Amino acid sequence: MAFWHTTTSGGSGGDTLPIADTTGVVKGSGDATKIVRIEADGLSGSTTRILTMPDRNVNLGSLPDNYVNILDYANGDGTNEKVGINAWIAALTAGKKGYVPGGFTFMSDGALDTISTSGIVIEGDANIRFNESPVSSVYLGSTFVLDTTESSPVFFNFDSGASLNHQGPIITGLNFVSDDSDATAIQIKNMNHSKIQFCNFTGVTGGATASWHRGINLHTNTIVDAGGDAAWISILDCVFNNCNRAVSMPDLAGSSVGPTFYMERGAILVGANQTGVYLSDNTAHSTIAHVKMDGAGSTATGIECKGFWNNFIGVQFEGFGTCINITDVAGHANSGQSNAIAQAIFIDSDKAINFGSGTKHNSEVDSRYGAITTYITDTGAGNVKHSWRFKNYGENTELSGAGAVDLEYYLTDILNTGANTITIADGFHNQEIMLRYRTGSGTTTINANIPQSTITIDPGGSCVLVFSVDSGLWHPMGGIFGTT
Repeated sequence: MAFWHTTTSGGSGGDTLPIADTTGVVKGSGDATKIVRIEADGLSGSTTRILTMPDRNVNLGSLPDNYVNILDYANGDGTNEKVGINAWIAALTAGKKGYVPGGFTFMSDGALDTISTSGIVIEGDANIRFNESPVSSVYLGSTFVLDTTESSPVFFNFDSGASLNHQGPIITGLNFVSDDSDATAIQIKNMNHSKIQFCNFTGVTGGATASWHRGINLHTNTIVDAGGDAAWISILDCVFNNCNRAVSMPDLAGSSVGPTFYMERGAILVGANQTGVYLSDNTAHSTIAHVKMDGAGSTATGIECKGFWNNFIGVQFEGFGTCINITDVAGHANSGQSNAIAQAIFIDSDKAINFGSGTKHNSEVDSRYGAITTYITDTGAGNVKHSWRFKNYGENTELSGAGAVDLEYYLTDILNTGANTITIADGFHNQEIMLRYRTGSGTTTINANIPQSTITIDPGGSCVLVFSVDSGLWHPMGGIFGTT
């Protein structure tokens, strides 16, 4: 770089290069009183520093004083720059942040050094490739792509050390791509008392293998301390594609409580032989709300829950073998207990909910079901089911002659040719059905599973009944019918 300099009134430093750093070298084109000069007195003695212009526009004013630009250590040509990147990390002393500009590309063929200060700011459009576990404790802003072809990588490993508190990171607007089915996008470890936010993922997407090992993995050591405070994880508006466990909570010994997380909105696409979200026996007080989960068929599971006091609210499941599987772990006092499912939607799946042996006091209320082969299986104790469970609430079924009412439909049309007796099996608590005598002749009679001796319905009549688990009977609530 060279400067053509002419001394002006008030200037100093002479006409030859190098000039003194007290001399202005550039003035404003519209206002000559705006002067830029370069200060060199901060350098070490007998040292020359080189200012190299990258092949892109650079706004020097966009970087705060505490940012360290990766371009000072690596050229961003996409080659293996582990040595340069680790030198950049070493420059991130207390209070410093690493800065990666948009469009920057680098590849590391091994684990990078740990960042122990404020982390990294990565602008949109950077392409960072890791073949093994990269840096830990980082803040990420905007969109970038990670990919790898190596075995069992963990892209970002947030580790605060043994039982340390950590306020961050915030991870937003990311797109993770992997060609390795053993890859984990993000791992959280040793993060007690931590508040970590994942926001607006554009996707965790499988590449050639179309599958991930984990999306967000809560490592075994992310547990509560003696004070009983857990790590708090927020996952908002994130999309996970083809992850075996988009979110996975740790299996811990004993009855201690693991991390607590809150997941709202977003979507999870679950492949064959995969599980969307895995909650271990130590997962408690966690919530999944208004998330859409799509499965790849009978071998896919939506939520595997061995924990307790968790809430699944307004989640839509479609295309699963089992949408929610709640099971008990022997030896854990609270496992499989007191989880709540509310306002869920279950569509085109083999089974909506399984309450396994040993589970108890779980509840399911106000959910909707469409084309479900088996609604709820319950081999536990004291689990409560209060839902509408119909193949299609807007459709009806027909019953001709004697037989059993199909409880998968709300409305049953009676089509009789003569007097007949029909039966109704036990329903779920507060289940409501309607019998409508649409065509035919002769009286239809119900004489079992009701508080009366008989209910009779003649042509043109109807009866609405509600089932009570307390009495174990169907109670008539309205319509045109007779009783004895």
